[in-house]
Amino acid sequence: MWVNGDFNPQLCTDDLAEGFHNSLNSRFGMPHPSLRTFLDWLQKCQYEMQCRIIQLTARRTAKQKSAVCKRLDADIQSAKLTYGLQIGTASV
Repeated sequence: MWVNGDFNPQLCTDDLAEGFHNSLNSRFGMPHPSLRTFLDWLQKCQYEMQCRIIQLTARRTAKQKSAVCKRLDADIQSAKLTYGLQIGTASV
């Protein structure tokens, strides 16, 4: 990746892409699924997205988060803030 700018290159990571790639591997149970398996998965994702868009268009209320998810969200937010303070940028 080519990056121009005045910043610390160590801060530029591809964690989101790596996380997505790892989630794909775990969903398929293998690093290189067959084309049929991938297309079936892609079709399911597309269907789920269409359903969600219909729900949002109909102004359906959001599903309540579980207590565990709320706690994890708070922990992540806290970790982001702590990390930002450590590197000198408290933007979250």
